[in-house]
Amino acid sequence: MKTNARRTRTRARAFTLLEVLMVVIIIGLLAAFVVPNLWDVEGKQRTKLAQAAVDSGLSGTLDLYRAAMGRYPTTDEGLIALYQPPDDEYVKTILDQNIEGERCAISYYNDLMKKTKDTDIITYNMVLSILSQEVEHEEDLQALLEDLELMVQRR
Repeated sequence: MKTNARRTRTRARAFTLLEVLMVVIIIGLLAAFVVPNLWDVEGKQRTKLAQAAVDSGLSGTLDLYRAAMGRYPTTDEGLIALYQPPDDEYVKTILDQNIEGERCAISYYNDLMKKTKDTDIITYNMVLSILSQEVEHEEDLQALLEDLELMVQRR
């Protein structure tokens, strides 16, 4: 009787070959379905990232063209029109004036932040938010001006 009890205990602790094979088959099936989907997601993300990079570069160039010409290029002009500097000599002057205006606003908001820092936290946070937008605008205008100068040099 002791022998049967010992066999039962040993058998209860171990897995049979069939059970191990079933687990391996299930893991294999799961991997067969999951791994290709993961590769597909990575490929889609790379495609979206590349599309966003193209869109942002083309969008900035289109905005510069529209600022200079007052319109977007026609189909006949094509995208080559985006890489030719505008003929209007006042475009650089307007960009310079806008950059100076943004710098003036940044200076004003910096002074306002110093005045409200310890006295009015709500106004301070609001001015901080506006200031970050003004800095971004100034950087965008500066980038447009640099692009314009490069176009003029290539002419």
